[in-house]
Amino acid sequence: MDSTMKDTFEFLLEAHDRVIAEQKGASYARSIDEIRELAQRLRTRYASKDEKKLIRRLRRMKVEELIEVARTFTLLFWLLNVAEERHAERTRSRVDRDGFRALFSRLRKAGLSPKAIASGISDLRVTIVLTAHPTEALRWSLRETLDRIDRLLALREKARATSRKQIEDEILAEITGLWLSTTLRTRKPTPLDEVRYAIHVLQTVLVHAVPEATSRLLVEFEEVYGHRSPARAPEVEHAAHRSLRIGSWMGGDRDGNPFVTAETTREALRLYRAAILEHYRSEIPPLIERFTISDRRTPISEALAASIEEDLASLPLLRERTEGRNTSERYRIKLNAIAIRLEATLEEDRKNLSPGELGGYPNAQAMRADLELIRESLIENGARRMVEGPLDELIVLLDVFGFDFVSLDIRQNQAKHRQARAELICPAEGPLEKLPLAKQSAFLEDVILAEETIPIPESGLSDDAREVIDTLRLVASLPVPPEGRAIRDLVISDTENAIPVLELLALCRQVGLARPAGASGFESDVNIVPLFESIESLRGAVSSMDRLYRSKAYRRQLEARGMRQQIMLGYSDSMKDGGYLAACAALEEVQRGLARQAEDEGIRLEFFHGRGGTIARGGGPTHRAILAQPRGTVKGRIKLTEQGEVIASKYGRRSAAAYHLEVLLAATLEASLGGGTGPSSKEPLPVWRETFSFLADASREAYRDLVYGTEGFVDAFYAMTP
Repeated sequence: MDSTMKDTFEFLLEAHDRVIAEQKGASYARSIDEIRELAQRLRTRYASKDEKKLIRRLRRMKVEELIEVARTFTLLFWLLNVAEERHAERTRSRVDRDGFRALFSRLRKAGLSPKAIASGISDLRVTIVLTAHPTEALRWSLRETLDRIDRLLALREKARATSRKQIEDEILAEITGLWLSTTLRTRKPTPLDEVRYAIHVLQTVLVHAVPEATSRLLVEFEEVYGHRSPARAPEVEHAAHRSLRIGSWMGGDRDGNPFVTAETTREALRLYRAAILEHYRSEIPPLIERFTISDRRTPISEALAASIEEDLASLPLLRERTEGRNTSERYRIKLNAIAIRLEATLEEDRKNLSPGELGGYPNAQAMRADLELIRESLIENGARRMVEGPLDELIVLLDVFGFDFVSLDIRQNQAKHRQARAELICPAEGPLEKLPLAKQSAFLEDVILAEETIPIPESGLSDDAREVIDTLRLVASLPVPPEGRAIRDLVISDTENAIPVLELLALCRQVGLARPAGASGFESDVNIVPLFESIESLRGAVSSMDRLYRSKAYRRQLEARGMRQQIMLGYSDSMKDGGYLAACAALEEVQRGLARQAEDEGIRLEFFHGRGGTIARGGGPTHRAILAQPRGTVKGRIKLTEQGEVIASKYGRRSAAAYHLEVLLAATLEASLGGGTGPSSKEPLPVWRETFSFLADASREAYRDLVYGTEGFVDAFYAMTP
């Protein structure tokens, strides 16, 4: 612990005790101090007499008093956690081995050329998917208070003695507010509450952290490789800024949550879209203020001039806003036109009108094209410096977030799809699941490739089947802009073999998401993503995918999606099923097998890692996990969940979020390029594999014997855990 951290810890401890004394009285504060001193003494050196003394002290208290003691220590731990995070952020640059600077230095030392790295950046795509966490009870408003305390602590570290007192008084006020607040939610959040939480993180943190991380990628590449670096080549810049993608399950994940319906998803899409459009609208006025450039001083490009004339002719409101103004400030006129089109886009959404009906933008690419006209005109006429900063950052945001803010995944259990399929599509021989797998596949392939669809009745379906169909119809109704649908990935949880994938594709065929095109063609608007979760399904995943790759119908689906396949791997369920070591072994083995198989089939495979926050759910340092992936399984692209319980810690503040995104990108790039720098750059020895397999089997047997073979274990486990 350095002197700055020690000073911060001591100040927060003193501030905490002061607030408690003010709010609860000196006697209570002394009692807390005694409890803390006994606990610290036990932590340092165990002594039976101290333990007994502490237990006696707590047993004398009433339940209400114990609750207050718990709240008191909870507040203290919050504050000390803030101090630890502040220390980590302050010292990160001194010890960082996971960021871009260290990565490019290692790659240069390993002999990788700038051209090879530029090629790696061109293929780089990291997608993080925000998910909800139903047991996360801390209110976001309190997290914001802790963030304010963090910012005040940063100011305190740099402040002179004369201004420290004012900062410390502000921190004391924030701590008092925390103590007097209700710390937990009083009701379970609804699915749309979760969507609003995701939007809060996106608006306050990720819209700033994402461009910061991708810009740093280019800066450090250029810094380490110098003038030989192609970091500023337009195609490399464009690829770098598109290397991060943000997805969400909030509003789309209905597996085990009956409250997420088609209407919920529709409203979630509306909320996400409205939030990012409002953000873009808020970015335009500062640009208007900045771009006072007059065409009397420097000309504008012919393309921009023609575009402005079109805007003045088609937008009456623009003529009103610019009438009597300085008409030589042509960039301002164009930016006002962009603002008006954004306002019209929002109004079209509010009134449920078609894109462009009121003069709004049909898609994000159209807005980007307008901004590019401004950018190119500035560069063409010697004002490149005006491009750097807010204008370029807004273009980057459009590339990353589009008009949808997130790519929303739909996840549903295969049993729900099976029920809907059974009510709509059933072979003459009887229930499909009673037939051999080969006959099930053949029947579903015929349905998928048939010229005609099966009529979907408007009544008579069960609620679950109707919900599945309504959700797929919603996806089919979404516009398909150049940047892609707001919903592209349909995740099937509890996938056991190839049949659930073909069943969902057959349902997609009925609503028009997949369809024959021409004599032998096929079109599809969605990716179908099997989720293998249990140990057995992981072990059978290669066989399941082989059946799909051999399927004529599914081959058409792959061709329609550019020969790309996404496969999700479940960490939590596999670890619950077989224990930590057995799950890790199964995940490692299946990735190797699936990667080899996809390469043989000419398929670009992307793994989607369903990792949780805790070790038992696949958690741990994400960058190390990426570097530890089997050789050849990353190849520039990776998708992973960010569980709700860790979103606040990773993405609660801009600086922390930007750093976390940096190490994700750095690890993915390193795992893809290799260069002898990462742990997966060398193949393990055969004896290692044999030993690991033996240990995994033994550990699974021991785990299952404990959990399923020990009488009373499950009851005891439930009794011991919250």
